[in-house]
Amino acid sequence: MILSQEEKEYFQLFNDMIVALYADSTVEPLKTICRQCITKEAEIFSSISRHLEMMRKRNNDIQNAQYLKNLVSGVISMLGNENIILYDNVEELDEQFRKQIKIALAFFSNLDNEYISNHSAEDVCQYICDNSFVKDLDIKLVSCLKRLYSDIDAINETDKDILIALIKYFLHDMQHKIKYSYINMLIIENQEQPIIEDKASTLQSFLFYAQRTAGIRYKKIVVNEAVLLNDDAIIEIKKEASVDSSLSKDVSNEKNKVGIEIDKEKMLEKLCPSFNNREQVKKILEKVDERFEITNGECSKLDIATLCLILKEKCSLFNKNIKNFSDFKEYVCLYYGVVTPSYKKNDCIVRNGSTPSRFDELYNDNGAFWNLCLHKNNQY
Repeated sequence: MILSQEEKEYFQLFNDMIVALYADSTVEPLKTICRQCITKEAEIFSSISRHLEMMRKRNNDIQNAQYLKNLVSGVISMLGNENIILYDNVEELDEQFRKQIKIALAFFSNLDNEYISNHSAEDVCQYICDNSFVKDLDIKLVSCLKRLYSDIDAINETDKDILIALIKYFLHDMQHKIKYSYINMLIIENQEQPIIEDKASTLQSFLFYAQRTAGIRYKKIVVNEAVLLNDDAIIEIKKEASVDSSLSKDVSNEKNKVGIEIDKEKMLEKLCPSFNNREQVKKILEKVDERFEITNGECSKLDIATLCLILKEKCSLFNKNIKNFSDFKEYVCLYYGVVTPSYKKNDCIVRNGSTPSRFDELYNDNGAFWNLCLHKNNQY
């Protein structure tokens, strides 16, 4: 998938913001990124929207379906799995403060630069309060925005917390545009139901559903319209169908479900005898399930076994007295309510020549997720 230059620039800005947020940066990169968002973000997204409109008008149904499929893959590739996960773990802003930022930015974008330069932060703050429904505006926010708009060199370390809040605001706004003004628009154009927030509350889950929806739509329209494709496209579709078929045998939801009721709290107690750590372990298990979709049948049996091994080897909060991997795996699977796979430890760690083991793949390819999930006090 070849993204347009504007699309690449937009997603690169998103990635730069994630890096700056987690890197414990000085104010220099923070103020530069905030300034970029203020001056360029809306213009870039407008160019993206025009590009999408042009592509939609130019293509027929099969081309639009293929364009959506490739575009979603391109977005995921450009953002990167780690940055997507890192975004989903950014602490949300207080709703009232978010509203203050939104209104303040709207006023500053319409104020004359000369007015901003010649009036104090207090005067600007009073002007915004007098002309909006916000009657209590953070003076630090207004002061920082005044410098961003009129004298960026005057930004200093005292503005860092406001700059971080602004980046969080811009990130939330950008991901919302990506989901609902960009990808969802194409999904609707392809005559599919839009992805609603209740179904995909995180950026990761949204992109997963979008990718699946786009793939299904593309294959459906190829079959229904009996479109003549070139050999490469036919091979690609057959390959995808083959993968889907093999996975369905392994991840069948019904086959993987345990047929008896299990007391999850008892399983949790076995996995973590320490009451003080039990809630943390519960959250870890929930995060792993949300990420790898164990309980809804999307996770293969080998991956379930490998995830159990990662939890046993990499997280010190679990019961150290469970020495046998098979026992640990059984307790975890009983907790999730899925059939315990027969794969042994060696199946998870065995390498095939230069090909990494499944353990290495699942752990290294999801490094940011495991870092956030398994270690305490590391959520931004």
